[in-house]
Amino acid sequence: MPLFMIKAKYSEDSLKAMTEKPSDRPHALTQAVSAHGGNLHLFYWAFGEFDAVAVFDAPTNQAAKSVEMMLGASGAISSYEISTLLTNAQAMEAMRRAQSVDTNFKSPQKEWEGWRDYGGEAG
Repeated sequence: MPLFMIKAKYSEDSLKAMTEKPSDRPHALTQAVSAHGGNLHLFYWAFGEFDAVAVFDAPTNQAAKSVEMMLGASGAISSYEISTLLTNAQAMEAMRRAQSVDTNFKSPQKEWEGWRDYGGEAG
């Protein structure tokens, strides 16, 4: 199943509520992800821009998007980022594919390689 990472910043109201009465957020997220057919692999609290980072799988991109939308609509978090994760084997396959597929793409550096501007306008 595809893997996803979500980084979340809890709302001020959520932080206040958890300070007054601690709440097992990995358990809550496990239930939400499971309801969408996925599994929570890990959950960590974090310092910095985001309060928590979690990795979960989901059977489809649509299921992962549904988890994301449910979290966003809940009011529990004020901002988040979600990313699709690849295993190293998947990334290696992507690298091999990028090398083998002929797209005729040239970087700007290659496109202009050898060109020299000697000043003045072409006339």
